[in-house]
Amino acid sequence: MSEQSKRLAAQFEQSKNKQQKNDATALQRERVLDEAFVSMRLELKEHLEKQCEELNHEPQIGNILVPNLGDDPIGIARRDSGAFLSIKFDANLHKVTFNCDEPARFKYVVEVKPNFNGRDWWYADKNGSSIGGHLEYVAQEALGALLQIGS
Repeated sequence: MSEQSKRLAAQFEQSKNKQQKNDATALQRERVLDEAFVSMRLELKEHLEKQCEELNHEPQIGNILVPNLGDDPIGIARRDSGAFLSIKFDANLHKVTFNCDEPARFKYVVEVKPNFNGRDWWYADKNGSSIGGHLEYVAQEALGALLQIGS
């Protein structure tokens, strides 16, 4: 074997090892994000269900919120106006999108983002700003838009 082929073989081996390490790191990061997304989805549903239930008991609201957080289309409807807040969970992109056209135009995106260490994560809005893990706030904002309450 020539010196050049030995050098190329050594570089190939280093490259292959590096790629395997990168693949393992990417796999680990993806697992962390998948778990965080499942957690986010569950927590958001809990906050939305709880807030809808509490609001429906308020005399000013009068039981108009109808949450459907299990089957498609996922969202919350208003009995009085037919307005609908759609909620789209995207497991592949680790994000959820809230959309409402009436009574107020509203769009809010929450995405699970990895930290640089690859072992934990954080929540970002569509602008990439941290929402600090306060999913209760996200639920309040979404329901506020459906009820046409300015924040």
